[in-house]
Amino acid sequence: MEERGKMGSTGTQDFPKIRKLGGFSNEARIQQFSDNILDKTYQVFLIDEAGHRQIFKRAEANEIAAYQQLQKMTHFTDQQHLAVPVLQRVVADATDEKWLLLSFFEGEDMRSASGRIFEVFGEALATIVNAGVAMNEPPADPISSVFERLEQKLLPHSIAARGLAAYKKRRCQMPLTFTNDDLLPINVLWRKDEVCLIDWGYGRRGTYVADLARFLAFTGFSKEVTGGYPISEIDGRRAIAAFYQGLSSTIKSQRRSGEFWMDLKAEWLFQYLLALWHLPQIIDDELQTPLEQQCYRRLCKLVAELEA
Repeated sequence: MEERGKMGSTGTQDFPKIRKLGGFSNEARIQQFSDNILDKTYQVFLIDEAGHRQIFKRAEANEIAAYQQLQKMTHFTDQQHLAVPVLQRVVADATDEKWLLLSFFEGEDMRSASGRIFEVFGEALATIVNAGVAMNEPPADPISSVFERLEQKLLPHSIAARGLAAYKKRRCQMPLTFTNDDLLPINVLWRKDEVCLIDWGYGRRGTYVADLARFLAFTGFSKEVTGGYPISEIDGRRAIAAFYQGLSSTIKSQRRSGEFWMDLKAEWLFQYLLALWHLPQIIDDELQTPLEQQCYRRLCKLVAELEA
């Protein structure tokens, strides 16, 4: 939420506290992020000091660790920075609650984008992946516990169970990196020829195609399907091509183009399994909403392709 959202005067009574905690001047303009649709106000503030804008937000330990990890990863790329918010500092208040001061990126999210910017996105994501693989010390991989919980939803020999088995077999072959783990189109901002990947609160270890797969998994759904994103197949393929082209020679030597496509399909399959996690059992008899039906149809198609 840190670099995106509506801003208003909600919570102005907290502004003196924010000003003191962050060490901001009396002349600094402070605005708080909120969502009128959800009737929700966030502990996220835009700080404007003489035109220099930054984000000041309340953060949990995992998010702080994620931004610190990204900061370390910048040393493993030949570019000046990664396409992520820059961590300025971490502040603790009197109750030991932690706050992040981050750089601000002004732009629209990728739902409003088309064309060349998807290539920019693919290149930027590949740079992050390369740095994470090169660093080779991402946080602990929580996937085993995810598998255990997911398997409780699966009937033996069902399509979903076969899909998870196919994913697990392929996942152990893939390079691992540091991932956003929630990289939907709403979590990528763009302007002109720049992008910024935001909301790293779920950042953790994952496969090199995990973020790309999640970004594209729910695109192309019809307008009637709540939860889908209106990104065209052409733009999706632009992102995929630019991403693979931007991968390091080390990764591409391990995962040739054909293997890369199968890896991506496996991650798509896993995204659909996770999207159906809330069902008592992941079988067609439990499907109710259009989104559930779309995810299950895509899941079945991908299982057939991976088993072929």
